[in-house]
Amino acid sequence: MYQRALTLLAHSAKSSHDLFLALQARGYARNDCRTVVARVVAEGLCDDTAYALRLVEKQRARAPLSRRGMEQVLRSHGIEGSIVAQLLDSEELADDRELAVEAARKYVRQHGEVAPETLKRRLFALLARRGFDASTSSAVVSDLIPR
Repeated sequence: MYQRALTLLAHSAKSSHDLFLALQARGYARNDCRTVVARVVAEGLCDDTAYALRLVEKQRARAPLSRRGMEQVLRSHGIEGSIVAQLLDSEELADDRELAVEAARKYVRQHGEVAPETLKRRLFALLARRGFDASTSSAVVSDLIPR
């Protein structure tokens, strides 16, 4: 089972929680999975902090999320609350408004050939799906698409 864990990690990086679930899905006993995951973590082969940082960078490059949205993504991968708080409090992710502007500008570049009212409506929907609150979304849309 240890070899299976190494194979899974060689294929793609995983959080310790994701590794546990992947081993369990392959039919291994829960206690055996815990033991193997603990061993892999102790050996430094599975690092939740490094995985979470890569996940944040990847998500930000692909589709910027609000702090709340990023928190949900990290928690869905089983990242501990202290690691989530540490990453979300970093300077890079401190401002939801900057992230919303980044997401909105990217959308406007790709879909800017529609009527302004349609674009506003679509931007609000996009920002809401990404976890930005209404006040942030309203300010960003107003700045990008003047009346």
